[in-house]
Amino acid sequence: MTLGERIRKAREYLSAVLGAKVSQEELALRCGWRNGQGRIGNYETDKRKPSAEDVLTIASATGVRVEWLQYEKGYMHDDHAAIAYNIKEPRSRGHPDSTSPEVVSVSEPLRQLMLKLIALEHSGVLKTAGIQS
Repeated sequence: MTLGERIRKAREYLSAVLGAKVSQEELALRCGWRNGQGRIGNYETDKRKPSAEDVLTIASATGVRVEWLQYEKGYMHDDHAAIAYNIKEPRSRGHPDSTSPEVVSVSEPLRQLMLKLIALEHSGVLKTAGIQS
């Protein structure tokens, strides 16, 4: 599956969690991008490759794990990753306390560290150093 296909799957996942279709335009707005429908569309069709920061932003906005979104590694989502990437996952459907995903704050140093790790992994430096992700 390509990165674009995973971005589309992440948007579909968010739609399922919210119980309503999330358009490309709505996802762009959740990412903080005005007039971003074309941007998401280009990403989903692999016409444009998102930056590491954009991948992190999309993962946070949709509630999927950044490792899955960027590299298709591990699970698409889980509670522990959701906390690490600023998404509070809803409890199971039908649970009386079920809520939609809520973005919570993350410190800027943590965000910068995550972006640096993504860039290092993408460049192959971590693999060369013998560090497995």
